[in-house]
Amino acid sequence: MIKVGFDARWYTTSGVGMYVANLLESMGNLEDDDFEIVVYEFADNPVPVVSKRIRKQIVKGGKYSLAGQLELARRCRIDRLDLFHAPFYIVPIAAPCPVVCTIHDLIAFLFPIYNPVHQSIVKLGYRVAVRKAHRIISVSDTTKRDLELILSVPPPKDNSYLQRLLSIDISRDCRTGRAGVSPTTLWHRRRICPDSKRRQLAD
Repeated sequence: MIKVGFDARWYTTSGVGMYVANLLESMGNLEDDDFEIVVYEFADNPVPVVSKRIRKQIVKGGKYSLAGQLELARRCRIDRLDLFHAPFYIVPIAAPCPVVCTIHDLIAFLFPIYNPVHQSIVKLGYRVAVRKAHRIISVSDTTKRDLELILSVPPPKDNSYLQRLLSIDISRDCRTGRAGVSPTTLWHRRRICPDSKRRQLAD
């Protein structure tokens, strides 16, 4: 049984929040019985998804806080995760297991959307994410190209866990809830540690 941690603290009515909800719903409906998803969420903002393969765990640390970083790293150890999925660029830096990160865009590298200090911090967060991640998911061909040109992310490589994401439709119209096309692209960052079960996720 492969245990996958998922950071659902990002669940809101935003684009990233809908990505979180739709992805968890789709993964929960998969027929595979060889993996369990441990969903980390806030007590006052639960994701409305129920599945026999989803186990929910309440966390308290803020999404951008040091407390949140420490708490997720600790949960990775306590829950004996084989993989952690961060649906946004904030990843648990001290996670002892391999990390998959979804990058939605690199707007902070393309336009002055924050004050200079804030913008520099956001850029650093993205750089840390791509260095920590063993696999990166881009949600569009444009983001795929930006990852390659701006952050020098190497070409994609097949991955058994992420291939499941390609086999399901996780994109929905935020206004109607109707399913759409998901142009997910997989990116390989570096080899996962040579543990037999974790190699299943890499090869």
